[in-house]
Amino acid sequence: MQELGVYFFPQKVQARLRSEYFALGMRVATTLVISGGVAAVLWFAFPDTGRTAAVTVASLGLFWLVVYGIWSMIRIMRVRADGRVANGLALGLNRDGVMFAQQWHYWQQIGSLAVKPGTLGASEKLILTTREAKTSWIPLDYTDANIAVLEQSVRLFSAGLAFVDLSKLDV
Repeated sequence: MQELGVYFFPQKVQARLRSEYFALGMRVATTLVISGGVAAVLWFAFPDTGRTAAVTVASLGLFWLVVYGIWSMIRIMRVRADGRVANGLALGLNRDGVMFAQQWHYWQQIGSLAVKPGTLGASEKLILTTREAKTSWIPLDYTDANIAVLEQSVRLFSAGLAFVDLSKLDV
């Protein structure tokens, strides 16, 4: 019997987290250096009129620092949430059905399979909806799956009963 297995790679989650933390550090450092440098130049170059402008520039820099911090922390939390799901077998396909998020579904039970793009640091998700309107998902960015191969494999193994809707990726 032919089968296709798609597995999670926790190393990809860790690499993404390192990347997000590095980006946060770079945003903080860049904002501090630029706003601090401009404020210092204004403070010392124009002692009479530049002090108010220096305080304004420093305040704006701190404001952007807070905005970047919140935005980065949201991205980090989304990566961590996806990473909690990413362990072991993501999905397995054969002629009878699909093992999806540790649950078995026969092809006749599947209502739809769709790929949804990730936002704010979250992974692209493969979403399975059954005919009973039960939904489950897996983060695709942390698997060894190629979306095109996965879509063709679903069509092949299901004998045309199911397909992966990729229309959301065309945005």
